[in-house]
Amino acid sequence: MMKMWGVAALLVAVLASPVAAQNATTIIANASKAMGVDGMNSIHYYGVATAGNLGQNNNANQPWPVTAQNDYVRAIDFTQPASRATWASYAVPVTGGAAALVQGTPQTQQLITPQNTAWAQQLEIWITPWGFLKGAAANNATVRSQTVGGRRYQAVTFNAPVKSPGGQPYRVVGYLNAQNMVERVQTWLDNPFFGDMLVEAEYLYYRDNNGLKFPARIVQRRAGWPTFEADILAAWANPANLQALMTPPAPAGRAGGAPGGAPGGGGQAPAATPPASEKLAEGVFRITGAYNALAVEMADHVVLFEPGPQNLERARAIITETRRLIPNKPIRFGVISHHHLDHTGGLAEAVA
Repeated sequence: MMKMWGVAALLVAVLASPVAAQNATTIIANASKAMGVDGMNSIHYYGVATAGNLGQNNNANQPWPVTAQNDYVRAIDFTQPASRATWASYAVPVTGGAAALVQGTPQTQQLITPQNTAWAQQLEIWITPWGFLKGAAANNATVRSQTVGGRRYQAVTFNAPVKSPGGQPYRVVGYLNAQNMVERVQTWLDNPFFGDMLVEAEYLYYRDNNGLKFPARIVQRRAGWPTFEADILAAWANPANLQALMTPPAPAGRAGGAPGGAPGGGGQAPAATPPASEKLAEGVFRITGAYNALAVEMADHVVLFEPGPQNLERARAIITETRRLIPNKPIRFGVISHHHLDHTGGLAEAVA
C-alpha cells in the first residue's frame, strides 16, 4: 500500500506542471478572445489624463502632485514593440489671463522604441491589458486562483524578457476577472529609494468597440500613489494610420544653425569643469555639482548636509570627496534639506 501511494504521488508531481501550463494557456487564450486581442498587432486610444510627479509631494504623507495631460493620444505597435504617446500641456500666466499652450517641452511626448530595452520604459507596453496578454502568451506564464479585496481572480504570472541589473528577469502579474477582463497588472521596478518599487495599473469600466475591449478608466500607481490616471474615450485595434501615429515630427531647426537646431559655429568655448569642492571656512567645505553638499568638520567626526542627492553614484562621489578633504574622521551624521527624491535618491549609500 505504501508503494502504491508513493507511485501515485510521483505521478501527481510529474503531471502537475503540464496541467498548470495547460490551464494558463487556456485562460490566456480565453481572455485574449474575450478582449479582442486575437489578431491584434497594434492599438490606438485617446482621452484625457493626469500625470503624478513621483517623489515630489509637498508632504511625505500626501499623494504625488499631478499635472494635466490634455488631448492624450497613445499608439502601441506590439510587433516591434514600440509606443508613442502625445498630449498637450497648458500654463496659466502668473500675471493672470488665459491659459496658454506650452509648446515644445519634453513632457508633451513619450516615445518607446525597440532600442529602449530598459524595463522602466518597456513596462509601459507590457502592463497594458493587451500587452499583458501578449506577453503572457509568449513567455510561459503560470496561473493560480487568488482572492483580492473579496473578489476571486485568476492571477497570471510571467517573466519579462528584460532582466534587472542583478540578472533576474522582471516579473509581471495580471489579475483576470470572471468575465476574462484584465483588471489589474503588477510589476516591480528597481528604484534607489524604494528598492523593488511596485508599479500597479488598474483597468476599470470596460467598453466595447467592434469586439475590442478597452477600459474607460486607467489608474497607474507607483509607491502607493497615482503616477498616471486617464479617462479613455475610444480605442481601435490595428489602426490604419499606425505609421503616422508612431512617427514623431521632425525637430525644428534654427535659421543659420547646425542640423537639429544646434547653433552654428563661432560660439563661446565650453565652460571649464567646476572644482570638486571649495573651502568656505575653516573645516567647512562645499562639494560642488548639480546638487551641492556641505561637509562640516567637528572635533571627532564629520557632518554632511545633503549627503544623498540625485542618486547612489552622486552620494558616493560626495562621500569620497569628503573623505579626501577631511581624512581620518568618520562621517557620523547626515542632514537632508527635504524629502523629495532628487534630494534623497542616494540616501541609502549615505546610510550605509
